Amino acid sequence: MTWYKAVENVFDHIPGNEVQQNWVRKTKPIESVPETRDLSEVAQYFVSAQVLFDEKMYHQIIIRNNDIAEKVQKHLMPHYNKIRGFYKDDQLVEVRLSDLKAASREKYIEQLRNEEIHPFVHGLRGGQKIDASSRFSIPAPLTWVKLDLEEIRGDSERVSDSFWDFLSATLSTESGVVCFTPALWEFEEEVKHNPAIQYLSRVCEEMYLSINQTDSTVQTMMVISRF
Repeated sequence: MTWYKAVENVFDHIPGNEVQQNWVRKTKPIESVPETRDLSEVAQYFVSAQVLFDEKMYHQIIIRNNDIAEKVQKHLMPHYNKIRGFYKDDQLVEVRLSDLKAASREKYIEQLRNEEIHPFVHGLRGGQKIDASSRFSIPAPLTWVKLDLEEIRGDSERVSDSFWDFLSATLSTESGVVCFTPALWEFEEEVKHNPAIQYLSRVCEEMYLSINQTDSTVQTMMVISRF
């Protein structure tokens, strides 16, 4: 049995794929939190992007409730020098994190060396720095495929855990869509065994990959999850 099928007009498969209303947001800096050597699994996902992908990038975190706000303050803010809050009607709704602290970078590299990285993060990011500018410098036509999650996860059951609950709640759109940019994956049979795909097959409802038609690399991994 095949583990994927090609799909056209992939965004037609996304429930509630409507244009979101724009609204005026107030923004102001948030004072940096004292650094910590405690790099949680949640923090690993965000920190790894600056360590292995693009040190100048920033993360935009959606704040949907007070519980998320507290976790962002505890797990993420201590690792960044620049923190900016976005407000709607004086309510914090997003946090932007940039300028990764040197100590947090060193801690991630230490965890990577000691094989202490969450399987999803390691599968997604890999262990080597990627030249992001060269990867996306030349546009290429894409093919989208939908993965058969039951076929991929086999006898493994669907699970729910706090790591994915946090990522899906802070990264997803209102319709439950989350997009990831993986390391240099080749679209071949072996990719279905990647720890990131195996992990997501047990926590999300649908998964799509965009494939570069020129070199058969996976450009985007898009999943649908309910938070």
